[in-house]
Amino acid sequence: AIGSCLLLSFPLSYRSPSFWLTASLIYYGVRLGTFVLFRNISVKSKADKFKEMDKTPKLKRIPFAFNVAIFYSFLASPAMYALRSGIDGGKLVWTGVFIAWTGAILEAVADFHKFIVKRDKDQAVDFAGPTGGLYALTR
Repeated sequence: AIGSCLLLSFPLSYRSPSFWLTASLIYYGVRLGTFVLFRNISVKSKADKFKEMDKTPKLKRIPFAFNVAIFYSFLASPAMYALRSGIDGGKLVWTGVFIAWTGAILEAVADFHKFIVKRDKDQAVDFAGPTGGLYALTR
């Protein structure tokens, strides 16, 4: 949502690094939302955990919501700075765009890796999860 608002608020060319930085925010949000939805549909224990969370009082959910809001604020701050300052070029800005896209793609691959490894071990008591590959690098 933050990335979409930024794209609608600032006129950007698809050749602009600010556009690609903002697009990485949108990609990250769509990818994460899709992954969580798919996981909740396909993994019973995760769906049950979300149902339990829905039953908790709203005041007890505030710390979690606050932490998620802080996380997304930090995630969006480089794009906000680039858009508001008008910096739209140079090697440093394109390096930031490259790092943002690399991180988003690495996270997607790592989440998929973890999902594949854990998919048949939903109720396993002694399962530790993946300890190698990109998952180990990102966690």
